[in-house]
Amino acid sequence: MNRYSIIGVSWVLTLFALADAPDRSKKPFGMIEKHVGQAWGGWHGDARVLAKLFNEERRRLGDRFDECLIAFVGEDPDKHLLIPRFLVFPSYLEKQKPRPYLALLLLQQGIEISIREKDEESQAHLLTSSVAAAILSQKIGFQSLAQGHKKRTEMLLKSKPKLVGAWPSMNEDDRKVYNSIIIQRRRKQGTEDGE
Repeated sequence: MNRYSIIGVSWVLTLFALADAPDRSKKPFGMIEKHVGQAWGGWHGDARVLAKLFNEERRRLGDRFDECLIAFVGEDPDKHLLIPRFLVFPSYLEKQKPRPYLALLLLQQGIEISIREKDEESQAHLLTSSVAAAILSQKIGFQSLAQGHKKRTEMLLKSKPKLVGAWPSMNEDDRKVYNSIIIQRRRKQGTEDGE
């Protein structure tokens, strides 16, 4: 084989390797951003379309998925609230493995962002995220965390009753999980029964 043949074979092998490699030139979640910007309802639009795009991106990013997702979500409360469903709801997973701990992490971050803000929209995000985090925490066995989220939800509703409009829709199973969370009341010092 002459020198030019070796160079030619090297180029062909390089091109095959690049064709099999994940496409790193596309901006992570760029197709989702484009869709959200153009579609009616944005993040609150057709969840099935968003789930399809999300799962395509999950497959494309491979091992870089978590890192890219966390960067993509950033400080956006809508993303923190709505993206976790694509990580846990069976109807959105498209044969992908559920990622409840990553979903809970995103909800937790969204809660912290919403706590910092005092406007009505942030308080609505806080309530909705707290309900979702309570249910997910209970499902994966973090009872104390679930109790804390439920307690926050109840305190928000007590102090701002109009936030009931931000209560998320849920199926019967999730309603049962939420209702099963028992908030442990602290006993008052100096009494035996806490009364």
